Amino acid sequence: MRRFAFLALLSIFLALPVQAQTNISAQSYKQGPTTTQSITSAAAGTGIDVTGYSTVAVMYKGTYTTNATTSGFDLSWDSGTTYVSAQFYKQSDCSILTDTGDLTDNSTNVWFIHTAGANRIRTSALNYASGTIAVTLVPFSSPATPCDIAISTTTSALDSNLKYVGGTATDTNSGSKSGGTLRIVLATDQPQLTNKLLVTPDANSAVNLAQLNGAANSATNPLVTVFPGTIVSGTITSAMTGTTSTSLVSGTASNYLYICSCALSNDHASVSTTMILQDGSGGTTLWKGLVPFGGGSNITFPTPLKVPTAGNALYIANVTTGSSTYASCSGFRSTVSY
Repeated sequence: MRRFAFLALLSIFLALPVQAQTNISAQSYKQGPTTTQSITSAAAGTGIDVTGYSTVAVMYKGTYTTNATTSGFDLSWDSGTTYVSAQFYKQSDCSILTDTGDLTDNSTNVWFIHTAGANRIRTSALNYASGTIAVTLVPFSSPATPCDIAISTTTSALDSNLKYVGGTATDTNSGSKSGGTLRIVLATDQPQLTNKLLVTPDANSAVNLAQLNGAANSATNPLVTVFPGTIVSGTITSAMTGTTSTSLVSGTASNYLYICSCALSNDHASVSTTMILQDGSGGTTLWKGLVPFGGGSNITFPTPLKVPTAGNALYIANVTTGSSTYASCSGFRSTVSY
């Protein structure tokens, strides 16, 4: 009885349908028979069956010469009654061709032709000169067909080397960068950005300084600046013993002198004097001060002392004779009258 029950269960199990294992690799790639032909004249080749195949690889080689050779391939969808010129791709760089492709004498060339939906393919008439071209045709199907990225015409939305975008040629005017530099251009009607862009200003950019800390510049809210100009200075190293007006800091045409500091000394043993700073030789006195014997005076002008006549030099003189004085002053010159 137990033996009979076992046999019954075994027979039921064997009767159950068993799903066949799927060989994914075998279904992913299919290669058809290899066909060889010889081209010995400028005529179309014999068509071969490509039904069920997505691509055909074609190789030309041999000893031959061409006369401005063109090569192309024809496809048929009605079993060879009518042939239409096919688009094809160079194996070396996947460049797209339509009816022609350069052939070099005695060279080996390989192309891919997409044949999905067609049932026959043939080589088209060649501009042939001499010799024999050995042709090998291999149909196959693969999920990732060679040159898939190049399946587009040269003005389609995506070309293999992205030289066209939306049917428009990309701009290769790249300034100092290479022609392959990718650029993004914002339209003038671009929507307003939520967050402002950070832009580094050019050097020495003009800045509106009409306000400081949100308030207008004024005597009580001054703007601290550096006076524009050229540094100047002058020194008298020969003792002045008389009252002659002597040039101390040279003038420059159309410029005003602004004196920031002076050092005055008197090395006489007993005679002191007063020294004056003048607007030009013997001109208006701008400052005067006592310079005692055996000593001197160092003067700083918090507001630069201006020589008010443009182009005039700063002169200095002793008020009395008998002393032995020296002087040195520095500041800046500017065409601006402050």
